[in-house]
Amino acid sequence: MSTSAPGRFLSKKEVAAQTSLSKATIDRRRREGTFPEPLSLGGGRVAWTERSIEDWKRKMLEAAN
Repeated sequence: MSTSAPGRFLSKKEVAAQTSLSKATIDRRRREGTFPEPLSLGGGRVAWTERSIEDWKRKMLEAAN
């Protein structure tokens, strides 16, 4: 496991912009187990770490090659 900082927290809107996926697609892929789960920040808020999204994008690129 990497010991580097996870980066900042990203909202679903930010994740959608970074991945070019719609919010609905993010939700569907989470249910399918093919997208990272967010962290609970309390008060009904969730967020993804920047690193978890970068890792997911890297895996998608590797799978495409």
